[in-house]
Amino acid sequence: MRKFPLIVLASCAILFSMPRCASIGTISGGDKDSIPPVLISSTPQMYQTGFTDKEIKLTFDEYVVLKDPAKQFFISPPLKTKAFPMPKGKSVVIKLEDQLDAKTTYTVGFGNSVVDNNEGNPIQNLQLVFSTGSKLDTLAVDGFLFDAHTLKVPEGVKVFIYKDKIDSLPYIANPNYYTYADKNGYFRVPNVPAGEYKLVAVSDKNDNLRYDQNAEQVGYISTPISARAKQPVDSVTKSTSDGKLPILRMFTEDPINLTLLDATRPKSDLVKLVFSKKNPELPKLVFSTMEKDPFVIEHSRNNDTVLFWITNANLIKSDTLKALLTYLYTGEKRVLEYKTKGLELAFESHKEQKDKNKEPKRLPGFNPTFIGVELGVVPTIGVDLTFPNPPTTTDPSRITLSAKTEKDSLAQAFTIENTTLPRSLRLNVDWKENTKYFYTILPGAFVSASGIENDTIIGTINVALKENFGTIILKATGIESPVILQFISDKGILFSELSLKSDANVILDYIPEGSYKLKILFDENDNQHWDGGDLIKGIQPEMVKYYRSTDEKEIFVVKKNWENEIPLDLKKILNN
Repeated sequence: MRKFPLIVLASCAILFSMPRCASIGTISGGDKDSIPPVLISSTPQMYQTGFTDKEIKLTFDEYVVLKDPAKQFFISPPLKTKAFPMPKGKSVVIKLEDQLDAKTTYTVGFGNSVVDNNEGNPIQNLQLVFSTGSKLDTLAVDGFLFDAHTLKVPEGVKVFIYKDKIDSLPYIANPNYYTYADKNGYFRVPNVPAGEYKLVAVSDKNDNLRYDQNAEQVGYISTPISARAKQPVDSVTKSTSDGKLPILRMFTEDPINLTLLDATRPKSDLVKLVFSKKNPELPKLVFSTMEKDPFVIEHSRNNDTVLFWITNANLIKSDTLKALLTYLYTGEKRVLEYKTKGLELAFESHKEQKDKNKEPKRLPGFNPTFIGVELGVVPTIGVDLTFPNPPTTTDPSRITLSAKTEKDSLAQAFTIENTTLPRSLRLNVDWKENTKYFYTILPGAFVSASGIENDTIIGTINVALKENFGTIILKATGIESPVILQFISDKGILFSELSLKSDANVILDYIPEGSYKLKILFDENDNQHWDGGDLIKGIQPEMVKYYRSTDEKEIFVVKKNWENEIPLDLKKILNN
């Protein structure tokens, strides 16, 4: 016992007497573990028949945990009482409260949720298949899905199949079988008996195996789909040797009921109304102190958001406004009815300003934003001035504009006119290339309803040189119904949009150089925008496609002073 300290001291002496030539570093743990767990046994065994126990157990070669099982785990057919997997050391155990159905093939799917405890390496697409009967069902229903408008694959979508073909089943009943779509949009509902099935996909955000219309996306196939044997799938053509697979186009339906969701006064001169869905008619607002409408109306394309911009100074100064609102809503008989209700609209900022101990806030000037000048004014488009709220007074005499060339500088004539938007004005000028315009806007040129004027604004406007931009020559053929063409930059910004109802040659100039996509919306009902579908009425969403060049690329490049010719066969694109 007494020798132990002497040994330590002697060891230390030896260490300090050794040459100091060794480098100091961290201890390496060896190669990183990249091997997922291996399933070594299960109860029941894979493809076992005659299994009727109430506990399922899978055992692996190392300790495991579960990652996001709520988004990946399923038992198909679904049980009446949900069962959840629980990790226990090197095993995962599932306790069943319900008796399993007789003569039924079950698929227990884990997705990629089973991972090793150390590095989180997942077992890819782990499944356990067994039957309570004497044989296994081996057919499947498979296909692809994507968002009908964006053409992207949504995450976490469940795919349901039903033996019955009633349209309302997704609202009221659990599916007979289901699965999850993968990150590429491919799905396979496995181990089902022969027969035809109704096929529906639902985002199922609340995990109740039903379709909740007001909150979830849905996609469906209009005709029944037959279960079939497994075959290799071509993910590019989305087909097998038997032909094309079913493709579900996901969309969000309008809410069932039209209701008023909110009525607020976010600014002293603004009343904002928000409705639950498309509104076939604009609401009517009457203030108790005024006979004539003291406002201008701005609304969204579908009238689901309506802005009343107040133009009466006395009303703007009022802390609380009383008004009667008449609007359409869905009544008890599921039909649209008129409803009138009283509103008391308070604006809290007025109350804050009455505190005498506070410094009065300086209101910002009523200054416009110039739209269309970032890359130079396109002569055929011009310049718009947008304001934070509608201007009620415009005085062009408070504005000067001069055009400067290499030789001289001359006063420039202009006009200002209203546009279809209540907060926008158009500055009309005979714009000339290779010319710089100088402007001075004095206070009082633009005045809001509350009497706020613009500040003094001095600036310049350059006119775009056509040679610094590209040109697109569009040759559209095969148009059998209206289409909307959207040119979208590689940053996802909508650059230009046009509608066509018949074959046409279109020249688009002043296109900034860069990469673009051409998105095509087939506007079947000719209402100037894309529409989703209707599950109960059996209406599919309107088709959306992207133009692809001969080498199958969606992206095309626009170069300055260069013409891009795009042959657009709409009939061929629609049918591909």
